[in-house]
Amino acid sequence: MIYRTYCKEIPEQLDDITNSFCNKPMGGLWGCRGNEWKNWCKAEHHRLDHLKQVFYWTLADNAKCYRIHTEEDFIKLIKKYGNTKYDSIDYMQMKKDYDAIEVVGNVVYELRYGCKDTGHRFIDMMGLNAWDIPSICVMNTDKVVRLRYAK
Repeated sequence: MIYRTYCKEIPEQLDDITNSFCNKPMGGLWGCRGNEWKNWCKAEHHRLDHLKQVFYWTLADNAKCYRIHTEEDFIKLIKKYGNTKYDSIDYMQMKKDYDAIEVVGNVVYELRYGCKDTGHRFIDMMGLNAWDIPSICVMNTDKVVRLRYAK
């Protein structure tokens, strides 16, 4: 699978993964499978200056990626990595087991406003609301295989 990252410039070093209150990881390398990010930015008039370059990449063959295709996949993730202290997913802990996390297809829209009762009130309420589009976040960026840049 080839992913795209739109950016003003490709940073030489990426930020380490940290947890956030919005139920998605902060840092790492973010990308998408097609033009979803570009289309979303144009529709929302968001970071249009970041659409100047696109970086094409793929994951290394030995990379472990947790893919969320369904609500059940999301609930399994919550049950394993739910952090009761912050009532969010502990991506820093998840990084020890997985190199990347990807939200695939329409599940990002289906879980936009919450999911079944998992015992994590904030996660149940937020669902995947902070994930704007189907996308991937690489938490262990040594698993990124650089392909090419384009303008």
